[in-house]
Amino acid sequence: MGTAVRPACTIPASWDAFSDVDAFVEEVLVELTAMVADGSRPTRTGPKPALTGAGD
Repeated sequence: MGTAVRPACTIPASWDAFSDVDAFVEEVLVELTAMVADGSRPTRTGPKPALTGAGD
């Protein structure tokens, strides 16, 4: 029994990873603003506490 090897598809495609980044950022900002307005976004007033056992 032999192994079947399929050649890789090397046809260039038009794909831009950053084409919709502005729309995504805008949606995230809208969602964060809504979360702050209704109080569902957790807020922290100080630095994070040290991890347990971090100083050992």
